[in-house]
Amino acid sequence: MTSSAATERFRAALDEYARDHGAPEFDFEAPERYRGVYRDRRRAGAGYSSNP
Repeated sequence: MTSSAATERFRAALDEYARDHGAPEFDFEAPERYRGVYRDRRRAGAGYSSNP
């Protein structure tokens, strides 16, 4: 747990780091589409129904 001042300093530092370093680079490209259980898991995590 942190105090609100420490939390604010952390938030500002994290925001600055993200702006200075741009988008992350991945080792491989994401699939064009997810199928089956993988699609269902992504939808569930995003708040969508698991029905196609």
